[in-house]
Amino acid sequence: MISLPSKEHCTGCGACAFICSRNCIVMEEDSMGVILPVIDSSNCVECNRCMSVCPILSACKLHAPEKVFAARSLDSFTETHSASGGLASELYRDAIRSGWSIVGAAQQDDFSVRLELTNDLTATERFRNSKYIFSTAYKLYPDIQKLLKGKGKAMVIGLPCQIAAIRKVFRDTPDLFYVDIVCHGTTPHRYLLQHVRNIEKRESKKAFEVSFRDPAFGTGTFTFSVKDKDGNTFYSKRTKDGDTYQYAYHRWISYRENCYHCPFARKERVGDISLADYPGLGRHIPFPYRRGNISCVLVNTNRGAAMIKQLIQQNSVFAVERPVEEAIAGNGQLRRPTSKTKKRFAFEKTMQRNACDFEKAVRPLMVKGLLGERIRGISRLPLRVVRKILKSVR
Repeated sequence: MISLPSKEHCTGCGACAFICSRNCIVMEEDSMGVILPVIDSSNCVECNRCMSVCPILSACKLHAPEKVFAARSLDSFTETHSASGGLASELYRDAIRSGWSIVGAAQQDDFSVRLELTNDLTATERFRNSKYIFSTAYKLYPDIQKLLKGKGKAMVIGLPCQIAAIRKVFRDTPDLFYVDIVCHGTTPHRYLLQHVRNIEKRESKKAFEVSFRDPAFGTGTFTFSVKDKDGNTFYSKRTKDGDTYQYAYHRWISYRENCYHCPFARKERVGDISLADYPGLGRHIPFPYRRGNISCVLVNTNRGAAMIKQLIQQNSVFAVERPVEEAIAGNGQLRRPTSKTKKRFAFEKTMQRNACDFEKAVRPLMVKGLLGERIRGISRLPLRVVRKILKSVR
């Protein structure tokens, strides 16, 4: 009997749906907006192919990082317009120069995100920067299949669960180079769409593009912005200033359930290279260079080592080798999955009671949470500074 992972563990990768020759499996949203496989058991012959390609039921071989670099693109535009350092863009450029195709996450017209395959270098603009939302990978599989049949190669950059699924479906072919992004979790598309529609209603304008780390405000500020069709920003707000979507994401409230049980949140990685922000940089040994817009690059395989060496020799990136222990100690996602908090449990209950109304579920948690954060911030200040603040507000 077919038994796919439960909601607590299914990543929504869709490998099972793609591999099923009888089309018994479709990917659908559940009542909470989470995309999961649905099986038509009446047409299933129990061949078990779906279970054999599932990266949760049949794990891939993982690799402990051999080296770690603090790195950034030497192209100033790429560096400042990327989430952290622009290494993904440099990897894409190198792949295109080598005649490869590239795979990345691109925002769609309805603000959903999906993995796309292309050989067009200008697509890197759509792939660039963080997208704090679930991205569909399963629509990509036919394109990769066609590419490989034509003897093509590709640089694939995605979340660890997506990389694992692609490796399972295409049996670790050497014609695909894998880069996994160290991930905290993904939020269902439905929540983002609700948030954008509320902003549109409040501002009386139509959204054309959203950004989760708008470069115009500095990617390190984590500013959520919304632009109209003319490229004008009509909404922008940081997490700490009260954007509900960013607050829910960065306070671990709104992820898919499986993200809290992620088997890929560990130091052993699924990609040839892993990319991340670099919290903790300089804690083990000094880092006497500029720290803004810096990527943590984990080199996990010989192929990964050769690729990074090539980028350095081409003067595409600035890179300084760092202790592996520094990267692991500074990034919790290299040690364990995101933890479920009291806010997460409260969010789940409110969503179920209020017909999956995202804003209604998050706002009271955010108001109380931000107030607490500000009070704690003030309490850490020297007494003389606190007295000065209190005096100024009397």
